[in-house]
Formats: sequence, structure tokens, C-alpha cells
Amino acid sequence: MSSIRKTDVSHIAKVAAPMYLIGGLKGYIKHPIFMIIKSAIDSKKAVRKIQLDVPNDFKKSYGLVSCLYINLAKRMPKKQAFEILRAVLLPLGIATMQANFREAEAERSFDNLVRYQQLAKEEGATRLNKVRIDHLSNDKYSYAVTRCMFYDFFSEMGVPELTSIMCSIDNAVFSSYLPNQIRFYRGVGNTICEGAAECEFLVENVGR
Repeated sequence: MSSIRKTDVSHIAKVAAPMYLIGGLKGYIKHPIFMIIKSAIDSKKAVRKIQLDVPNDFKKSYGLVSCLYINLAKRMPKKQAFEILRAVLLPLGIATMQANFREAEAERSFDNLVRYQQLAKEEGATRLNKVRIDHLSNDKYSYAVTRCMFYDFFSEMGVPELTSIMCSIDNAVFSSYLPNQIRFYRGVGNTICEGAAECEFLVENVGR
């Protein structure tokens, strides 16, 4: 019998983002498909004004996210719109990062976390960030994002606060990777969207 699997470490999962968006929004608002379509149309117009040198797929994806938030905030209090979008984006972002980290294709270990996190910096949307590695050993991996393209893009779209959702996705994925063996630290205020000069990441291997 042939395997039903279609992924391996070289061919990672491609998350069906529209399904996540529709399914998530359906729990909170009426006519989610209409909202997504309207936001996609608005995004095409809005991203034309963006001066950042980013790929079109990045503009398309995060332009849609920005316009979803903007359109939700026109129909309800802004804080509520933010919380709805966070509830929708978190599972989508977690699934995407788990695919990038090969969590279903490779054994979970400190070495693999480092290996595939560094590879994800070259493959996914985070390849647009500027990163400095500060320490790498068998016990600790620390690095800093010195330029966050998410923050730059969302700022140009007028919604810089959405960057914190991206940070929440990082927190969730790193913290859940091997919770009894690997600890992830990022103190309060240590991100660009909170006003810091750079975003700090510290991963410790405590299960050796």
C-alpha cells in the first residue's frame, strides 16, 4: 500500500490559508467569505502605495491581513477586531511555522529546531528579516532580529499593532516545540513592535 503522506523534510506542507481564514472568521462574523473578498480587493489597491521592496506574495498575504483588520474595525470596536483577527491568525501562523520547522517530518530535538529555524529564515516570509546570531552551542541558541519586515510592512499599512500577532505565533511555536526539554525566552519589551531596537530570541536546551 502506498503512503498517504505527501511531505518530507525537502517538501514541506503548504497550509491552505483561505480555509483557515474562512473557518476562523465564520465563528465570529456573518458572511466571512464576503469580508475576505472585499478585503482582498481593498488590499490590491492599498499595497500599490507600499514602497518596501518585498515580494508580491508577501504584499498579497499581509496586505489581505491588514485590510481584514481595517474592515473589521469599521464594523466593531478596534480592540474586538484585533482579538478576532488574532484568534484567526494564530492557528494559521502556528501551522505554517510548524511546517517550516518540519515538526511532522523530522524528529523534534534541539539540533533540529535550530537547523530548521535557520532554514526557515531562507525559505519563508521571515527570509525578509535581518537577523544576527549571537550564540550557538549544544545548550543555547540566541539571535536577534535587527529589522522586522512585518513591522515595516504593517506600519506602512497603518496597522503596526498587528506585528504583535506575529510575535505571539513565535512564542507559541517555540514554547510548544519540546516544552519539557527546550525553553524559549523573550522578556517583556524585547521586540521591535514594543519599541526595542531589535527582537530578542533565546532558546535553551535544558533536557540534555
